[in-house]
Amino acid sequence: MGHGRSGDELESFLRPKRYAAGFPTTHTLHHPSKTMKKQEALVRIPNQRSQCIWLPALLAALALFVSATPARAQYDQIITPNQFLFQTWGNNLQWSTLGAYPGDGPNGYAWTANYGATPSASIIIPLPSGLPAGPHAYDIYEWIPSVLSVSWNLLYIAANGTTNNPQLGIPWSGTNGSNLQYLQIPQNNQGAWVKLGPGPHSDPSLDGGCGVWMNPSTGLGYPYLQIHYLGFLSGEESFDAFRVVQIDVVPEPSTIALGLLGGFALFVCRPRTSFIHQVNL
Repeated sequence: MGHGRSGDELESFLRPKRYAAGFPTTHTLHHPSKTMKKQEALVRIPNQRSQCIWLPALLAALALFVSATPARAQYDQIITPNQFLFQTWGNNLQWSTLGAYPGDGPNGYAWTANYGATPSASIIIPLPSGLPAGPHAYDIYEWIPSVLSVSWNLLYIAANGTTNNPQLGIPWSGTNGSNLQYLQIPQNNQGAWVKLGPGPHSDPSLDGGCGVWMNPSTGLGYPYLQIHYLGFLSGEESFDAFRVVQIDVVPEPSTIALGLLGGFALFVCRPRTSFIHQVNL
């Protein structure tokens, strides 16, 4: 009698109750043959959904931290003729606004009709501050007015603050015993920005010879550009604005962080999986 009553009570206890606060529930009775350690192992089974949540959350926090680091912006500067240093020209320059770069100012650009400088006149084009440390690659453009520009010329690059040979601090050995870089200036009535080059003396691996190296960290001086106006040149020659654009820029840290966040989140976030653990009594 007593045993039958106990069996009925046990069966009633283990039977799933149909409703409990609107949801089905099941009471679980620990099997007497299982030790506490084995029972604890069932409780400690990892939750797949929690893995899918905390890993992207961690990556998001990392992304915010990395993107908070100041990004190195691309160097992109325009130098207008009112900043040029004209050397040994005397009174042999005139100024015009005809076809000038819109940002030149009221005087426009300098030009010469046919100055037979001996041995040469020169123009120093100083670069604004902000060149990133170490050697980096750049393209150089000049605004060529639609008039007063018919002579071919060269632009020299003082990559380490000097035009002395050999130049130090740039990863290009040069040719003919010199690594002084210079680009051709194709003046042909463009009326717009014109990329200088290629060459005739530049690293052919940089933008097909149109790119040049500059390095402000050698201790020799800050890089600048220079034009030598040779005495044998003839015809009208204009000297308008120059633009220097860095071409070896890496993605900003925030871009890298977002890429890592998206890629890794997809990689580690697996579909939610439900596990039913049955205890056989």
